[in-house]
Amino acid sequence: MSFLPPQRKHLIAALVAGALHCHAVMAADIVLAPPPNGGFTVTNTDKTQIRLRVDEASGAVTVPGLASAPLQATPVCHGPGGALGNCAGVVGATGATGATGATGPAGATGATGIAGPTGPTGIAGPTGTTGPSGATGATGSAGPTGATGVTGPTGTTGATGALGPTGSAGVAGPTGPTGSAGATGATGSTGGTGPAGPTGAAGSVSTGVTVREITLQPVNAQACAVTSCCNAGEKVLGGGHSASTGQTSPEDIGVYLGESRPVANCGGNAGTFGWTIRALNSYRSDLQSCTAYAICAQ
Repeated sequence: MSFLPPQRKHLIAALVAGALHCHAVMAADIVLAPPPNGGFTVTNTDKTQIRLRVDEASGAVTVPGLASAPLQATPVCHGPGGALGNCAGVVGATGATGATGATGPAGATGATGIAGPTGPTGIAGPTGTTGPSGATGATGSAGPTGATGVTGPTGTTGATGALGPTGSAGVAGPTGPTGSAGATGATGSTGGTGPAGPTGAAGSVSTGVTVREITLQPVNAQACAVTSCCNAGEKVLGGGHSASTGQTSPEDIGVYLGESRPVANCGGNAGTFGWTIRALNSYRSDLQSCTAYAICAQ
């Protein structure tokens, strides 16, 4: 579908403007009369697409964008004289969709073709003849034996020399100085390990182990010393301590142990054992409690 020439476009524009002006003045219909073999075209803004086309020669009215326009549910019909209108009274309602037909049976599988015959095996070629062995070469002759050398004459024995005079006895030299002490000899190898001594008697296992504790509270000082004694006849196996400022960190974290050891003659009693401790606080607060623990056994 072709566009109009520029001259014709200008003419149609002038006619449209005049018709609009006349409509305002005379209130008459707007009439556009294209020239023979021409037509009336409405385009988009940049004139690249035709929106509506009326062809003068055939009278055909074309809307090129109709194919891509949104789908509508109601059809449009035309009546006498080309009048457009609703088709509701002409077009019947859409019938129900028919049922889907049954799927036809699958076709039979074609027969498998016959395999062609196997070709014959070719005839093996003849084995070639073995070539003759080469002749053995002749043995070479032995070389001549060399002549024996002549023995030389025996030399004569030399004359015995005359005996020289006996020398006089030499004078004894002075006694030399005492030599320095020799270097210390290498350390001898370690002797073998002696036989193992006899196994000692098995010690008795105490069944009565008790923890004795003494707590000093309140302390109200930065240092404390506490001793816990075992009962008479008990041995001390070990011991421990606890000490606190009664507060949370960082005050309580500054407490550390200065001394923790076993003692004899505990509490001034001969033969009595125990455990003594000494705790210190390096921070601001005073100690509030100190406890010494003695692990005692019969």
